[in-house]
Amino acid sequence: MSLSGCGSGSDAQASASSLQFSFWGSSVRAGLTTKAVQLFEQSNPHTTISTWFSSFGSYWPKLATQISGGSAPDLIQMDMRYIDQYVRKGLLLDLSKYIPQTIDLHDFNQPLLKGSEADGRVYGVPFGGNFTSMFYNTTLFEKVGYQLPTGFNDWTWDEMKQVSQQIVKAAGPGVYGTDDASSNIGAFEVFIRQRGKELYTPDGQRAFNKQDVLEWFSYWSDMRRAGLCIPPDLSVQYSGATPALTTIVAGKAAINISTSNQIQAFQAATPRNWDCIQRRPQRV
Repeated sequence: MSLSGCGSGSDAQASASSLQFSFWGSSVRAGLTTKAVQLFEQSNPHTTISTWFSSFGSYWPKLATQISGGSAPDLIQMDMRYIDQYVRKGLLLDLSKYIPQTIDLHDFNQPLLKGSEADGRVYGVPFGGNFTSMFYNTTLFEKVGYQLPTGFNDWTWDEMKQVSQQIVKAAGPGVYGTDDASSNIGAFEVFIRQRGKELYTPDGQRAFNKQDVLEWFSYWSDMRRAGLCIPPDLSVQYSGATPALTTIVAGKAAINISTSNQIQAFQAATPRNWDCIQRRPQRV
């Protein structure tokens, strides 16, 4: 979470009686966040916080529209991929000068804090860790007798292709091994990091090469041709905008690559048995 960089410290204090907080997520997250805000207001009775939230995809256009209209939220949930962009535009407040006297972060996870930095300065306080994970239908995996490793990084893309072949054969028509993750930036980042690379250099340049991209899209092209991943028409139908619109919840695919904070939403959306393995956080 970041503070918008509108005004000086004295300006912020003067307007602290009423703050606006924007965030993205499901209704489950919204409920939990609202409870946290209410607890804060009880402890700080002279401060009120209004909130708005939306899905991740619609959050950024809505936030950009609000900022361009001159009414940026005071508290902004920020994705680490957007921090540099917002900092360059002068939209986020540098919190470094408030640490550690006003903001004490000594007991925070230091690698997570790094995700809130730009040019060595702190622009936010992390809510928590969120990792690219592979959700899978345990019933289908048990049906083919496949035992997954305990960590995402211990599993290869060829092994995912192999188990997809087994699942498609065992489950019959209409069920696929996996979603088509060719456009999933989180999955692509796992693929790149498994090659000892990052998506971007510290100065914001591309850190992967054309061969990496060619091999990534060739993999998914092969999966589509073999009927192992969701075809394009189903990818459009099950956009993933909500848990109900994911192929794993609908029973169309055995594997879905998503983020770990979707666990509760997936659980609430389907009675099917499923589990997930997380990609280990790593910095190279």
